[in-house]
Amino acid sequence: MAGSNIDVLAEHIFSVLEVDRAATPLLRHFYHNLDSLKEALSAFEVSFAPALLDSLCSLEPPSIASLLASSLDVNLKTHWIVYQHFFRKIKNVENLKPRAYTGSSIHNEGATRRMTQYERFFSSEDCQETIPSGILQLYREGYEHVGTCVAAAVKIPTDTIHYYYARALFKLMEGTFMAKFWTYHSETHGSVTGCCLWEKKDLEWIGLNNHSPLSEVVSPVIQDVINCIGVQDILEKKKEKKIEQHKQYEENKAYRKAQRIAYRTEEVKAREKAQRKAYRTEEVKARAKAQRKASMTEEAKARAKALRKASRTEEVKAREAARMKASRTEEVKAREKAQRKVYRTEEVKAKEAAQMKAYKARKKAEKDAK
Repeated sequence: MAGSNIDVLAEHIFSVLEVDRAATPLLRHFYHNLDSLKEALSAFEVSFAPALLDSLCSLEPPSIASLLASSLDVNLKTHWIVYQHFFRKIKNVENLKPRAYTGSSIHNEGATRRMTQYERFFSSEDCQETIPSGILQLYREGYEHVGTCVAAAVKIPTDTIHYYYARALFKLMEGTFMAKFWTYHSETHGSVTGCCLWEKKDLEWIGLNNHSPLSEVVSPVIQDVINCIGVQDILEKKKEKKIEQHKQYEENKAYRKAQRIAYRTEEVKAREKAQRKAYRTEEVKARAKAQRKASMTEEAKARAKALRKASRTEEVKAREAARMKASRTEEVKAREKAQRKVYRTEEVKAKEAAQMKAYKARKKAEKDAK
């Protein structure tokens, strides 16, 4: 960061430190003058969002869009940050202004933990116990998260002395952004009321913060200072411990899985055995049933065949008897007809002969009469 920017930022930060009565004696001791602030900003290589730097020198307040667009892109696992959340009403019938919240994340493990808690809450309203009450109230009133601007970032220091100086600096910067961009909930906030850079009515947002973070800078743990244990060493040990815990967890998980598999294998074997036994029993029953059915079928077929045969025999006999009867009847009829015909022929012949004889006698008689 250029020297001119450091000077501007240091002046704004120190102006808040001078008037904020919530600042602890330790914080005032760490940064007792303007030069100490400039030196800290330069030594820690603090990064700032471009729109934030421009706004500090502008007569017009920044827009939410410009702040979100210039958010810093840093590795949250290795950096501390100062951030600004923005919220808006979902059904904004009353045309209410968006809300703004300023916070910082200075955990030993970086900003990942805090940002993850926020993400889980914004997506599913989880981790509510870790969320500020003002944001919880907003969600009850129907607001939604618009976006987050990472306003400042610094890589976590690796030694204890710098570690606590950097923590104090970031709490101081958090309070500075609250006052300069006025993200306090009320129109006034004690001794920092006049620190806002613009008329509060001209701001695009209304604040949510309700106390100064400068009151949170407390004495470090004495044992850490005496031993001068590097934060990086602490992080490495925690990382190793987590790896060991994860390894143990995976081993336990694999052991439990193997037990479940073995149990399931035995259970499956027993089930399959029972199924085979039941299947065989059913198969035997089915085979016996089929055999009985087949036997009955064959028997029925034989019986039916015998019946048909018997029926056919009787039928043939009846048909032959009828045919013989019919044949005899026809023979008798033919004989009788022939007999009648012969009889009629003899009769006719006899009649004709008698007629002829009578005719001849009549003719002879007529002739003799002449």
